[in-house]
Amino acid sequence: MTREEHAERSGRSSRWIRPEKRARVYARDGYRCLWCGERPRPGEMLTLDHFLARDSKGGNETTNLLTACYPCNSARQHKPALTFAHETETLFQSAPEMLDRILNALDAPLPAYVP
Repeated sequence: MTREEHAERSGRSSRWIRPEKRARVYARDGYRCLWCGERPRPGEMLTLDHFLARDSKGGNETTNLLTACYPCNSARQHKPALTFAHETETLFQSAPEMLDRILNALDAPLPAYVP
């Protein structure tokens, strides 16, 4: 068994993000989707989105992970952030404002601990 196969089986592959890290990213982002700015509706869950897609060599560093609601994460798929921001732009939220909010969050430190 290769190292990669072992990591995949044990849940420690590069695709897997520890629950503690996930919780700290959600807390840093105020438990809101950074794309649309909304909190999830009852029954919806938050997801983690890679600012720079893994296909484009984006990793699981906290400076590349952002909180996204399921509808936004699904709609984005593998689109570059700039493209998706312009597609998602609304009367109430411009693409530059959206990207500014995201980049500020990615630059912010994670909370040390989330209960």
